[in-house]
Amino acid sequence: MNKAIVTGRVKEEPILKKLQGGHRVARLDIENVELFTDSMEQEKEKLTRFRVEGWNGMADLIMTEIKKEDTVLVEGSFNIEKFTIQGQPKIKYYIKADKIERK
Repeated sequence: MNKAIVTGRVKEEPILKKLQGGHRVARLDIENVELFTDSMEQEKEKLTRFRVEGWNGMADLIMTEIKKEDTVLVEGSFNIEKFTIQGQPKIKYYIKADKIERK
């Protein structure tokens, strides 16, 4: 089972791309801050950024309902895409959203 559940704050306005065949994809980045105490008893922050993509109907929902600085909960699947740019291999990690809601 490939299931990802992430909560965080939207860092920039979502971006919509229209693709061939009428498909649409909305992309946004969310950040999650985790507080912890290190071995020296110092409080620290761990910042993690997640790329989220929503396709077609989910893209429409993201573009109308989700804004910069919103805190959101995303449910979906974790994806890895391998590709090449100018002969250099690249890897993109992202969550394909099945559900997204403001908190």
